[in-house]
Amino acid sequence: VAIAERFAAKHRERASVLERRVAVQADELALAERETAEMTAQLREAQQGRVPTSAPGASSPAAPSPRTAADLESEILSARADRALHEAAVDAQLAHLKKKLGKQP
Repeated sequence: VAIAERFAAKHRERASVLERRVAVQADELALAERETAEMTAQLREAQQGRVPTSAPGASSPAAPSPRTAADLESEILSARADRALHEAAVDAQLAHLKKKLGKQP
């Protein structure tokens, strides 16, 4: 019985740590989404503020090229997908531990 109690206590503690980890990751996700929204807005502003390329002296060194914009959007999407996969894995692990401890059916 003592071994079972220690085992249960150890796993309750582990579940608690994972719950806190999920909360922290949710905060990190919210921060990353805000940063992404801010960068996307800045990118759009830069694209809209660009001088047409047909005008003489139209190239602006600060304005990103269309390829750079596409690369940035691809990177943002990739980061979102990676984060979603990571969060899904954490959620699955937390659900498994809760089920193991009898907190979920």
